[in-house]
Amino acid sequence: MSATKSKSGQAMQRVATHLYRRHGRYTFRRAIPKDVQAACGITEYVRSLGDVTDTRARALANVHAEYCDRMIRQARASTGRDKASHDDIFRTAHIPDQEEIERAVRAWIVEFEDRSSADPLVGGVAVRSRSREQDVAESEIVRVMANGTGEPPISTQWIADAIIQRNAWAMPRDGRLEAFLMDRVARGQRELVSRERADITWSSTIGPTHRIFAPEEFAKGRARSQPSKNPQARLSLSQIVDRWAAARKPRSKTERKARVVIAEFDALTGGARIGAITSDHVQAYKEKLIASGRAGTTGNNLLNLLRAVIRFAKECKVINVDPCEGIAIKADKKKAKARITYDRDCLTALFGTSVWSSGNRPVGGRGEAAYWLPLLALYTGARLEELGQLRLIDIASEAYVDADDADATATVIRIVEDEADGLKLKNAGSVRRVPVHAELVRLGFLNYVDQLRATGAKRVFPDLRPDRDGVLTASWSKWFGRWLRKEAKITDRRITFHSFRHSFKHYSRQLGLAPDVQNEITGHETGDIADTYGGLSYPLLPLVHAIERYRVPGFVLPPPPQDMRKGSNS
Repeated sequence: MSATKSKSGQAMQRVATHLYRRHGRYTFRRAIPKDVQAACGITEYVRSLGDVTDTRARALANVHAEYCDRMIRQARASTGRDKASHDDIFRTAHIPDQEEIERAVRAWIVEFEDRSSADPLVGGVAVRSRSREQDVAESEIVRVMANGTGEPPISTQWIADAIIQRNAWAMPRDGRLEAFLMDRVARGQRELVSRERADITWSSTIGPTHRIFAPEEFAKGRARSQPSKNPQARLSLSQIVDRWAAARKPRSKTERKARVVIAEFDALTGGARIGAITSDHVQAYKEKLIASGRAGTTGNNLLNLLRAVIRFAKECKVINVDPCEGIAIKADKKKAKARITYDRDCLTALFGTSVWSSGNRPVGGRGEAAYWLPLLALYTGARLEELGQLRLIDIASEAYVDADDADATATVIRIVEDEADGLKLKNAGSVRRVPVHAELVRLGFLNYVDQLRATGAKRVFPDLRPDRDGVLTASWSKWFGRWLRKEAKITDRRITFHSFRHSFKHYSRQLGLAPDVQNEITGHETGDIADTYGGLSYPLLPLVHAIERYRVPGFVLPPPPQDMRKGSNS
């Protein structure tokens, strides 16, 4: 691979003969032989191919190369005829992209099924006047499955050639797009035959085969919603997401993201109806996410939103197969930036800043939320929004029987859902209560709550304001991130507010707290049936004992400042 200089002096990297790339954009450059420069009227043929994929660029380069060859031949022949028009050549030498190929193959499948379904019934049995291509396809596919041959059916090539001729395509000389077309035609043949001949099964003795017809590929099939008499199968995904949102009542942010995902999916599939969506559609969307850089956890979160909407349709009997089944983006563990815990140095740096050392109350910290939210997270392991939406009635005394069978009371923080007050939790297992840690009492948290009650306030952090999605801590979280980096000088991006939750689990394990008690305090669901016996009915005694034992070894919080004046710094 070599490089050359453009007119602007910037290096262009040669990726193939006459094909160059600079800053992700491709250019075709070819010098015209000196003996025909006068006849051609140029000394060099240069065309920008734009910001396209490598495969597309190579395909276009082949077309430009063919045009140059033809232009040079005509110039040398000096036939006197007008040179072929550049536009004429490109009009007749149309190179399809992968999306166009898939649309053409789907059109062929639909056309074949329409012909087959239109056949009359004789004696109650459908008599199908099949085309020659499908008769051969069926016999060839059976032969491949039975013999384990590595070659695809010859009919696949026939159908591919017919599609090329019908669409007046010119296939590049490198053969990549033609191989892609063959692959999609063979998949279409397999789908047609597998739906019609459900009795075809794989022998356990079959050896290696062509990848299109590999046993595991055929076994899992291409999930497809079968034709249904249910008229709702003709609903669009946009209509399905409306019903999903009405039934599931997700957070507004989640609903908005789901609608964006559905819009992207509709654009990719041409607005396919819910009953016509296949796993090929979902796979194509997955590949689009990966190509756009939204891979790993982010990509899977978007796929999960699509999965949630489609699964809702299946639960409502609109479709009978989930085309999302088994499709996920494999996360690159080497690139994953998992959050890490706060060690003693980080905690000392954070709680040594002015919010905790001198009573400073930055505007972005929203009053006392700046002081108490990190402390509450450190000693409860709760999520940020769970703490931000706390009401004063959620801080309450609760009676229990101690280890000596004596009556006792503990002040607890109840983390609950309440639709009327806009309180939402991540899942059902998040409902719980957590005893107030002695360090929080020492620092004056209960006094702060009592002072709020005297003012008639309803929430623990009345200065927090919801964003457009109703999230109270959205802007506060951004402030805390800035404070963490600029004031506490904690620059490791893996350390965030959520790291308090990881820290609580880490130090709880280090102290030997029972796993089920840890999970109950943090509201972590494990999938165990025992999870259903937690929540507000979980015995309080083990929770009290766990909180009494919990600490960060070697770390001591600074005493609360005597002067709690509010500043106006940001």
